[in-house]
Amino acid sequence: MNKALWDTIRGYFYFLKMIAGSFVYIKPKDKKNILFIAWYLPPSISSGVYRPLSLIKYAGEKKIKLSCISGPLEGEVGISGKYLEDKLPHNIPIKKIHQLNLRPSWKFFPRIQENTLIDALAIYFQAIDIYDKAPPKIIIATGPPFSDFIAATFLAKRYSCKLVLDYRDEWSERPFDFVGKNIYDRLFEEICLKHSDAVIFTTKSQIAHQLSVFSFLNKNKCHYIPNGWDGQFSAWDKECEIKESQNKIIISFVGYLGAHSKPGDFLESIGKIIDKNKNLNLVIRFIGEIGPDCRLIIERFKYKEVVEIIGHVPKPRALRYMQESTYLLLLAEESLSRYRPGKLYDYISSLKPTIVYGYEGEVRDVVCSLNAGFFVRKGDWGSLEEILLDRNNSIFSGEVKEKIRNWVNNHERSVLAESFFNVVNNLT
Repeated sequence: MNKALWDTIRGYFYFLKMIAGSFVYIKPKDKKNILFIAWYLPPSISSGVYRPLSLIKYAGEKKIKLSCISGPLEGEVGISGKYLEDKLPHNIPIKKIHQLNLRPSWKFFPRIQENTLIDALAIYFQAIDIYDKAPPKIIIATGPPFSDFIAATFLAKRYSCKLVLDYRDEWSERPFDFVGKNIYDRLFEEICLKHSDAVIFTTKSQIAHQLSVFSFLNKNKCHYIPNGWDGQFSAWDKECEIKESQNKIIISFVGYLGAHSKPGDFLESIGKIIDKNKNLNLVIRFIGEIGPDCRLIIERFKYKEVVEIIGHVPKPRALRYMQESTYLLLLAEESLSRYRPGKLYDYISSLKPTIVYGYEGEVRDVVCSLNAGFFVRKGDWGSLEEILLDRNNSIFSGEVKEKIRNWVNNHERSVLAESFFNVVNNLT
């Protein structure tokens, strides 16, 4: 028999068995036992590691009775992975599952963002081998990948326990072109949301959007806990401060310059400003990797002499470049209006004014509410010119600096982990 056909049959067998298992109703014995499902945990160095790691660290410090299931180890463990792994508390057990050797025909088997459903089956069946003897009282799942959500939902049905879904990113409403989505994504997301007891989002915009899309979703079980950061406070140390040139205006973009941060319109506005102000001493720095399309845009810019491409550098050096800057640049795309990039925390904590160029959204709201910079609508080169020509705009008052420091301190991952578990504890 063809392997794909045989794997399709086996896949449906496991899937139907998982559905049937959700009607078993095994009652939790220990009311304090919490299961945390997170596909990415150290030594993985995926960007999806840091929020789950902060929650596990907090649970270990507070002696919360938590156990974890994560995805398999992929590839060799490097220095960075070992560094993160050493941060895991020894009193929190972590079970790494192995993936099922199934490659079904996607013509006949539901495909949810690559291998999501197959991975959900792997999590589910290896979890019941462990937890049928001592079922959890609460299950927390973080995604993406959303195999965590699917497995957690059917496990919560099996154990009649509370279910917490932590959206680090959106699922069927995700705006990224490179993420495949179909009818099964929406179907399974609805199943998970309907069974959930608490749903956590990283921005208020995402909560509002989900409530508008999923009419059945109860707003009272939706909670806002933003993505945090781990803190790089050297920028606030006077010994590390670097005085930028009094005559030169340096605008720095830090991070990957790609499909969701194309600089064409911004550079066009800069070109118009230079046309009008020929003696403007201006440098546009791009610090980080640059995608081929964006590199072509930069090469076609008529004032290439003001552009400085630094390339990818270690974070301490990137922070130093930020301190040398007059302004930091964030390109705000309309499709990402519900998102906050991780580098926003580094930008704001640098105490350098941020220019948000593009569209309104979460990034604009944060920067403007803190008086930490300026918002310039796409194409409004006149407003951008006014900002650049007034050098007083690059200086923060003591009051604004204090406001920024308080905001950044309140967004440390350790602080947000406490808020997260407050939501969890309120379910018991």
